[in-house]
Amino acid sequence: MSARGTWAVHSAEAPPKSLGPVRLLLADHDPLARKAVREAMATRDDVVVVGEAANSNDSIAVVLEHAPDIVLLDLDLPPAGGIAATAQLIGIAPMVRVVLFSVRDDEELGLAGLQAGAAGFLSKDIDMSALARALRSVAGGEAAVSRRMALQAIIRLRSMASQLTAMRPVRSPLTNRQWEVLDLLAEGRSVNAIAKQLRVSTDTVRGHVRMLMRGLGARTTAEAVRMAERLRSGSAA
Repeated sequence: MSARGTWAVHSAEAPPKSLGPVRLLLADHDPLARKAVREAMATRDDVVVVGEAANSNDSIAVVLEHAPDIVLLDLDLPPAGGIAATAQLIGIAPMVRVVLFSVRDDEELGLAGLQAGAAGFLSKDIDMSALARALRSVAGGEAAVSRRMALQAIIRLRSMASQLTAMRPVRSPLTNRQWEVLDLLAEGRSVNAIAKQLRVSTDTVRGHVRMLMRGLGARTTAEAVRMAERLRSGSAA
């Protein structure tokens, strides 16, 4: 992603960071990826790396110890992936901003990450100078996503109102997209068939399935379908 392809959107959810270098945590399972960012930021005075982590548990420990402004978080961070780690970090440290860092340009995963609480979704192909600018923008209370992803978010918001009533109970641990995947699973659709219908990758569908099962506390997809029906009917799970 080039600097030109990044769209910053003002966010009112957290106050902008005061003047000073951005305190950055690198959370990536790949030590070479961490090294590349760390060495690039070492040449700058506006971003300082305060810690590194190779998994979500270590990320939590570093966040609690060093209180970074931003966590640059690998989308594939073990053990459960970057989206789950984002929700976990935001739940523990609401003021930290998470920017997902990915080798995959997957809009669905990006939107899922934003929905989980991320303030940005950037490609690992981004120029390091552009990355530093994006991090400073996020620290200043903005979001950093591609223009195309911003458009997809707008489209999703427009369609949500008409879909929400049919797909989600008033109180639900699942997102609108997860309900959509769950409905297709209830119809007996395979992961490949769901991916084709929703025009996303099979990895994206599997990610939604993992997240919806975790949200419902289900051990199997069949159990998730049964629990979802109870939620719809208003019965106790």
